[in-house]
Amino acid sequence: MAGQEVAQGGFWSGVNPTVKNTLVIGTAVLLLGGISLYVGGRVIRRRRSQSILKNALYDKSLASLVEKIDVALTGAGTDEQKVYEAFSDIQTQEQAGKIIKMYKDAYGETLDEALRSDLESEELQTVKNIISGKPRKKGDAPSYGLLEDWKRRLRAAAGSWSTDEDAIYAVLWEVPDYNGYTVLSKAIASEKLAGYESLTEYLKGQLDEEEQEQAKYIINRKKNGAEKVADA
Repeated sequence: MAGQEVAQGGFWSGVNPTVKNTLVIGTAVLLLGGISLYVGGRVIRRRRSQSILKNALYDKSLASLVEKIDVALTGAGTDEQKVYEAFSDIQTQEQAGKIIKMYKDAYGETLDEALRSDLESEELQTVKNIISGKPRKKGDAPSYGLLEDWKRRLRAAAGSWSTDEDAIYAVLWEVPDYNGYTVLSKAIASEKLAGYESLTEYLKGQLDEEEQEQAKYIINRKKNGAEKVADA
């Protein structure tokens, strides 16, 4: 039957070749036009923000962090680890307040709006926890007030057959400085958390080699940060 032949030939079987070609070309043009508008909008937005950050009386190191946060949020897919990395580089809560203002000036939306539109609730909470552990201002001590929560989440992330490595990374990002890992490791040892005697033992037991490298990367960033502060 004719109806069956059309079904077997697929959607294009009953379409005039000229019409088909026009539809294909039109679809391609619309797609390319949409991509061009998106890329063009991104370029204009970036040029505008760079001009504002460059010409305003901003701390250039903080301005670069503002750009780093925006790239992580608005690039080709949000990179949560890059977002955590950028917020981890903020030294104090006082600096965080300046960055919030700079972001609004540069991009025309609040940083909170940008974070909420690109991050899941757990990822957003990780960002908040990273900032909450920072010293209030230069010279103040960091906070390890989330220690009990870190232990709870590390216990929940551990498994005999599967491990929630992203949850482990999140905890490592939240620890505010290199000394914090010693505090966390002692807490793990005192409770034999998930059967482990230290943070190092926990990470080796729960992560494969590639995942351990990511954990080392996070920890070493805090170590190198401590050395830079000591040299300042």
